[in-house]
Amino acid sequence: MQKTSHEAIVSTAMESRLSFYKIFPNNKPQGIPINQSTITHDLIPPILPLLREADTLETIACKYETFAAVVEAGSSIAVRTGTYRPDSGDNNKVDIPALEIAETQVISEMVALADVKKVLVEAELRKLHKSIQAACDVIRLRADTIRSSVAASQFLQCSFIAREGTDSESGSDPNDALIWQWQRISTRVFPVLSKSITDGSCALDDAIRSSWSGHSAQENWAPASSQYTEWLVGSTACEVDSSVVRFNLLTGELLVNGLPLNRLPSEYENHATYKILFGRSIVEVMPKGSHGFPLSTNVPFAGYNVQFALHSGELYVRATKNGHTLYYVPSRLLSGSYPEAFISDYVHFYDETTQVLSLRPLNKPWAVPQQPWTLSREAAVGQWQLCKDSTTVIGLHTPTSKTLAKILSTLEEEARIHCFLSADHEGLDIELPGLRSRFYLEAGDTAVSCRDFRGMIVDEDQQIGTLVGLSNKVVLKSTSLSPDRIVLVPNGSPQAKRTRAHVSLHISEGPSKCLYPYRVDTPLGRLVDGGDLQGKRFLYLLHALTSFCMPDQLTSRTGTEEALRILQSAAVRSADGLTQISISTLKMIAGLTPKREFYPRHLRVMQTMHFDNKVGVLAQHDGFVDKVQVMLDQATDKKFLHESHPETESVGLYSGIKRSLLVRHKIRVAQFRVSTFGAEDHDTTHDVVYKARDVAHDSATATATYVVAATLHNNRSDPHVTVAHDLPRHIWNFLEKYSVANGSAGLEIDELSYEAKWNSAVHREELAETAPPP
Repeated sequence: MQKTSHEAIVSTAMESRLSFYKIFPNNKPQGIPINQSTITHDLIPPILPLLREADTLETIACKYETFAAVVEAGSSIAVRTGTYRPDSGDNNKVDIPALEIAETQVISEMVALADVKKVLVEAELRKLHKSIQAACDVIRLRADTIRSSVAASQFLQCSFIAREGTDSESGSDPNDALIWQWQRISTRVFPVLSKSITDGSCALDDAIRSSWSGHSAQENWAPASSQYTEWLVGSTACEVDSSVVRFNLLTGELLVNGLPLNRLPSEYENHATYKILFGRSIVEVMPKGSHGFPLSTNVPFAGYNVQFALHSGELYVRATKNGHTLYYVPSRLLSGSYPEAFISDYVHFYDETTQVLSLRPLNKPWAVPQQPWTLSREAAVGQWQLCKDSTTVIGLHTPTSKTLAKILSTLEEEARIHCFLSADHEGLDIELPGLRSRFYLEAGDTAVSCRDFRGMIVDEDQQIGTLVGLSNKVVLKSTSLSPDRIVLVPNGSPQAKRTRAHVSLHISEGPSKCLYPYRVDTPLGRLVDGGDLQGKRFLYLLHALTSFCMPDQLTSRTGTEEALRILQSAAVRSADGLTQISISTLKMIAGLTPKREFYPRHLRVMQTMHFDNKVGVLAQHDGFVDKVQVMLDQATDKKFLHESHPETESVGLYSGIKRSLLVRHKIRVAQFRVSTFGAEDHDTTHDVVYKARDVAHDSATATATYVVAATLHNNRSDPHVTVAHDLPRHIWNFLEKYSVANGSAGLEIDELSYEAKWNSAVHREELAETAPPP
């Protein structure tokens, strides 16, 4: 039975402890014999008995922290079975060398834990790496211990693992604080390690050799420069030629010829090709420099020896297995030659040995299917053919494919129509996988038949007498003498566009693609859906968007009237619940009602209306929003029966619509509409007497305006009213009251003026009051 991950951790660590005592036979603490039972119970340090199978990686890290804190306390630590006690006599003390051995032992156990990464999943592996970092962090290495080549080598191996498991994003994980502490410890031991390695210690070479077995040092390590002393530079004998090796004592970064040893550079891993082939997997590589591919995997990946090269932003991948050399071919090189599914849903490898391009599923690029699609050059025809068994895919550039695309392109794009030629029968199979629909063309036939509807072929006449302007549809007719016809419409988001005479309606790709079949019921003048409630909702939306001022030939009603009829039908109103797609469809048809608001809002004397310029004005009926709101209210009342359905209370259909203006308009236009489609909204309760502005005859302003206009128009010089016979005497009496005239006595002609009020009755009364008695 296979061990669990925690059992593997405990087992591997115990094996590492046995190896440790073999390495340090003379450094055991006094009074503790070296045998397996002692290693199990009287441990130096006694950490394994504290581990349990149920421990998580975080728990193991915490126990390492606790133990290391005790080890750091000093030299007077008593070693007991699984416990630590204060000084209780000379026999229970551990001297300084024993403490150093304990510190070194912790590092050895961490290296053993790192080896378990091969049996852990990737998520646990990252946590294990950070647990190792946590263990490294809490150890305060002494100078005497780190000078040991074995201890230094093990510490450097921990640095390799810590560097490899470090996430590129900082500040997003609680363990980042442990990483910073590990870096601080590396900084503290940096001077000792640097001097030891440059003086000839083999610690760094041994650590590198543990990850790269082909490493062979050719010269001593030396600092890169006086400015960058943390970088040590050396050389190694590679398979092709000598390679320059650089190592950073502070960060644990190892570079061979400027490239990481155990991991591809970031520009490789971030490339789209890498993500397609390897996903999130970490590929361990080494520099080999073979035939233009500078990097190669350390161990086979999925059984393949993979090599990498990056040139001009393009990642080249070559894989070798069982004498076959495969080259990855980017999908864009085949784009436009074959249907889109064979380009985007597969990974393409060209076999240099067989000269065949094989297609593998995108989710399993390294698994070889039992019956794969292969692209090979046929000697008989001298062309490349995509085949599987006895089935051949017709290319998009062939006349056959283009002819069939003209027939079915109203349902699906040309690149998504699959045409297969099978050697088993004389005929052509046509598939629309995105719409889950199939057609076929028999040898000698002139019409394309539909497999989903037996006995139906594509009709030459694509007009059905309604839904005028809808471009995405295919009409089928019966092969028999019956007049049965079916129109296929793809599901999606309708997009209307105004044309010179009408509207053009195009259906773009929706969240779930399928075909809605509607039977043409000529005797009753309607389109009958297939029983799908969402198909019925989609139908009244199409009727509303394609509405015209004239009735449709099939229904004898306008598209707006037909949409209202379906909205008010019992089949629609008896729906149990509304899905998110149904709510979106209802919102679209409710959006056809124009927005109405007061302008200005505080005066409430005028209104502003917002119409959709992509749809005809007569199609934007004010009754849609009310009918849809009734359905949403009904769904809200039944919400407790359908808890999984979305909420309908916050849809907000009346946003931007003033209800009083909407009611006023419905009453206003009721006289122009027919029964059941708006005429019933007529109401006289809101009628008021309208006072026209052109009947106000008692207006003084209007009278004065008329007098002046009539005088000018008739060119009259005499007053329009009778002048008193004693007017000159009255004027004289008025002027002789003033004996002295102030200012200049001259009177300019330009200053003379005339006012219409002089002829008014009020002015005449003022003159009469000042006139002398006769």
